[in-house]
Amino acid sequence: MKRLIILLISAFCICVFLVSCNQIKISDSFYSEYDGIYMTIESIGYYDGYKKINVVYHNDTDYEVYFDSECDIKYSNGGEWESVKTATDLLDSMLYPIKPHSTYETSFSSEHYNLSKKGLYRLYSYLVIRENESQHFSNYVEFEVTSVKSYKVTMKDEDWLFEDLKDRYYEGEKVTVKIGTVTDTGYLLLANGKNVKEVIPNSDGSYDYWEFEFTMPKEDVLLEFKTYDGFLRYPNEGKLIEAYILANPDIEGAWIDRYYGEYESGAIVAIIQSRNDADQVITIENIQDLSFIYPTDNTIISVLYGSSFYSVTDAYNNGYLSNDDLVDIYQKHISFFDYLYKSISID
Repeated sequence: MKRLIILLISAFCICVFLVSCNQIKISDSFYSEYDGIYMTIESIGYYDGYKKINVVYHNDTDYEVYFDSECDIKYSNGGEWESVKTATDLLDSMLYPIKPHSTYETSFSSEHYNLSKKGLYRLYSYLVIRENESQHFSNYVEFEVTSVKSYKVTMKDEDWLFEDLKDRYYEGEKVTVKIGTVTDTGYLLLANGKNVKEVIPNSDGSYDYWEFEFTMPKEDVLLEFKTYDGFLRYPNEGKLIEAYILANPDIEGAWIDRYYGEYESGAIVAIIQSRNDADQVITIENIQDLSFIYPTDNTIISVLYGSSFYSVTDAYNNGYLSNDDLVDIYQKHISFFDYLYKSISID
């Protein structure tokens, strides 16, 4: 038999918790589908940046009862109760026993729930009775969010963003980050140094951006997008592509056409291609007595020194490349483009 249990007590018995400027009011109203089994909220704290709802299960029956470790939280939107769960691929739930005529204390985290709106919420839990294990019974407790604090989100290199972020997000709010795609590189997004989960496929199924999601914690967040050598032939190729995209935010994509190596000064040398249109005109760069022949004006050696790119000529004149470096680059270049040197006569 279903039973609605509502404890009507004086207003002085309603608990109010002020946690980092977020005010949570715990109501002593609860509901249970089974006589003698119900749940109450004892307190609300914080763990690892998220609310921790500490509850007590009460089993006043003669039966052993199991509660499901998976819960749900719903928000009252104009009288309609809507789930505020932000993740669907959570760990498998477990059943935990509660002995007859006893209580059991446990906690639920708000990490995967959006509590960013002021208003009334219900924490739902599910029970299994030992005598009828095929049937589940639900019960809930209510609490009210009376104020919510917002926190700042900062992107270290905003040029990576495919779509602008808001300046601030409420604790518990879902934050979606879209990063313009870069070819031929591994990548990850960090929030305060922790890896952010990628949404695959992204929300519109396009290949124009990568999409990441996380739940806003109880602190400001610094985002940092990193490339690495996951799919590349050489570790430095990730550095080259990242620096090239940041230096040329309007290009649609970039990849390494030829890799020459890293030299003693720390200079990294490569030909980086992009989707920008190129004139199919052979170009020659003369340095000392060496002639670098390029098949197009978009297929030219770039030298990354620090966070800036230079031509071979400027890198050499600035002292970033030595004479020996120049010769080594030239010999590799001839091997890469031997067909040009066989077909073109240089006076």
